[in-house]
Amino acid sequence: QVLLEAADVAEFGEQVAGVPGVESSSVRSDKARVLGKTTSVTGLDEATIERFYRFRFSESEPTAVSALGHGGAIVRKSFADTHHLDVGDPLRMVSPSGKTLRLRVSGILDQGKFDLDPLLGTVMISQARFDRTFPRAADLYTFVNSPPVAPALASELLARGAERFPGVKISTRDEFVASRSNGITQILN
Repeated sequence: QVLLEAADVAEFGEQVAGVPGVESSSVRSDKARVLGKTTSVTGLDEATIERFYRFRFSESEPTAVSALGHGGAIVRKSFADTHHLDVGDPLRMVSPSGKTLRLRVSGILDQGKFDLDPLLGTVMISQARFDRTFPRAADLYTFVNSPPVAPALASELLARGAERFPGVKISTRDEFVASRSNGITQILN
């Protein structure tokens, strides 16, 4: 498993998704006004994200992730607690371009006691809705599974793509976890 960290590049993740035999899921990121506050928002591909990210819900609909494609939104537990939100509650979001989204809470993401370095935003919506609403849709991450029979070929293709898009950083799963762990260690020290 490989992770691409992209600096304002959506095209690279889209190109990776088109490589035969490669599974990928991109995570878009931006800010929006939600309940009167500027909040981090991520756009997720509800059809692929669960192959790469394990959601832990304190409360959810049975199909919380797939509900993103039908106006659902997943919110962090800390946000839900602060704003007294429950599954099924309406949620209004205003994008930087002034577009208003009317959403419904489909899940409350519980990252546990220590939510120091969140991988996903405070509010998560479908990637398709994100792309239609946010003027600067860009990937924050692209998770990639390459076919086990061709890891060298996949690595070469990713490296070539990274040359074309200088803002892209390629990490193995272990490298990415280590870099995030180092960040948390710095926070705690």
